[in-house]
Amino acid sequence: MFGEIFTCSSCDFEFQSGWSHHQAGESLVCRECATAYFAGEGVSRWGAIPGERLKLFRGVYVKRRKREEYQATGAFLTVSQNRASKDSAVFLFFLEEDLRHLSCVTCGKSGSIVETLHVGDQCPKCKAGKIGEPDRCIY
Repeated sequence: MFGEIFTCSSCDFEFQSGWSHHQAGESLVCRECATAYFAGEGVSRWGAIPGERLKLFRGVYVKRRKREEYQATGAFLTVSQNRASKDSAVFLFFLEEDLRHLSCVTCGKSGSIVETLHVGDQCPKCKAGKIGEPDRCIY
């Protein structure tokens, strides 16, 4: 599957969008506080099916393991339809319907969890840098 890697012009922020067949889910990010999310546990490793419910996980740094791990938030997202982004190389799963009403567990901002970022957006981590042109990736 194809995705995009977004980075900041001023800090080490990185976000990889798109569906990963290795993880059977889609990466998401809070555009307000940079909290990483993951919508997964679908039936297919090759992409979500319209009408399917995906479990929402939040990235949490675990000190004793010295790494970030995903923990269930208790929320679910329903895939309404599949769609290609403006660049058809990247495939998103149209979770905006549910994401629009969801609040970030970390910062509390409603509607801030997104499937992709845009060139020129303010960096959600440092707030000083801008999101640059994304690189393409294959999962």
